[in-house]
Amino acid sequence: MTEILWNIGSFVLALGILVTIHEYGHFWVARKVGVKVLKFSVGFGKSIWSHRSKSGTEYTVAAIPLGGYVKMLDEREGNVASEDRAVAFNTQPVLSRIAIVIAGPAANFLFAILVYCWMYILGVPALKPFTGVVPETSIAYEAGIRDGDQILSVDGREVGSWQDVNHAIARRMGETGAITLQVQHQNESLKRDYSLSLANWTLDDKKPDLLGTLGLSPWTPNEDPILAEVTPGGAAEIAGLLAEDKIISINAEQTKTWNQMATIVRRNANNRLAFVIERSGVKQAIEVQVGSQEENGHTVGLLGVKAHGLTDDEIQHINNMRYRQEYPLFQALSKGVDKTWEITLLSFRLLGKLFTGEVSPNNLSGPISIAQGAGAYASFGFVFFLSFLGMISVNLGIINILPIPVLDGGHLMYYLIELIRGKPLSESVQEIGLRVGLLMVLSLMVFSIFNDISRL
Repeated sequence: MTEILWNIGSFVLALGILVTIHEYGHFWVARKVGVKVLKFSVGFGKSIWSHRSKSGTEYTVAAIPLGGYVKMLDEREGNVASEDRAVAFNTQPVLSRIAIVIAGPAANFLFAILVYCWMYILGVPALKPFTGVVPETSIAYEAGIRDGDQILSVDGREVGSWQDVNHAIARRMGETGAITLQVQHQNESLKRDYSLSLANWTLDDKKPDLLGTLGLSPWTPNEDPILAEVTPGGAAEIAGLLAEDKIISINAEQTKTWNQMATIVRRNANNRLAFVIERSGVKQAIEVQVGSQEENGHTVGLLGVKAHGLTDDEIQHINNMRYRQEYPLFQALSKGVDKTWEITLLSFRLLGKLFTGEVSPNNLSGPISIAQGAGAYASFGFVFFLSFLGMISVNLGIINILPIPVLDGGHLMYYLIELIRGKPLSESVQEIGLRVGLLMVLSLMVFSIFNDISRL
């Protein structure tokens, strides 16, 4: 329950910020070109807070935090006094109306740049892309990638962190051919290129794991799952586990490393699990009732055991892998522009693949997935929450410039046609377009929510 409330709170905060930024773009430009703004609303439905300014604009926070709007004086939506016609939206030159429409998505892109800039000023924790265990049946292993390799570039694009690797590989979703990785093997100075065939690359629509499906994962200490110490009164002691027991499997899932074992336990808070252990060379089965603890707003499983310490080499390797992407103001601003451009191109690329069928529409995420993402990023810390805000802001900007009536992009399409024709489309044509656009948006929302539910 705590996790659900955390996710909802993070989602409402993130969406509230992004919607406010988007609508303020429309509002600011409308005021600059002389249009009278009647209402600025964050959210839909019943108002839970409102204030009317001296200029007559009503500022409102509404109960349903799934969007917002700026209501301007418009002859198409009611009677306008003759003396107010000059400040009505529909009487403005077409270029002014285009500027007002574009301003919302533009504000989202500008906000993303500033958020990423702030993120890089604060410093982003990153891991150099050294590979963990590469399964022998995986695409990466067949290509020649081995445990402990450092990935230097993907398809010719230099990568410095696992996030860079993930973004570079995401560009190839739904494609055939091969991904080229340049790597450096352990204890070698020579750089080698390997081609990972995409012929058999498949993604789980419910839980897409770009790296895992290729056989790639970040390096972690390869500790054996042997218990160094059992906490008195903990779940392990109550079940009968002893120090020096080796965990072979949990619920028939092999545990070759300590991290594999810990991952299974953490996701099974308060569940009863079937352990197979090895004690003094003899295997035996033990039922364990996993305990739980709160960690950053999440409930995770707790076994009550400790691992043997890391070796000096492992500690040194961990220290070498970790670094911070931290820059002074102007360099951070440049990085913010680059990051926004990168996310924009990647989003358009994936959007195009959705339309061509190269990427399954089952990968679309709705408000439930976004809320889970907001909660997860927020739990990792403020810098990661900024990264989430930047990514969602870019995508909000992109969605709104799609040429679908109802969205900003649909209105922009109408005004561009008007600019070319010298006169607007008939109201009946625009009305039909708006109805079709509304149906498309609602259908997409229902489909994405269905996807979210299927992933639960």
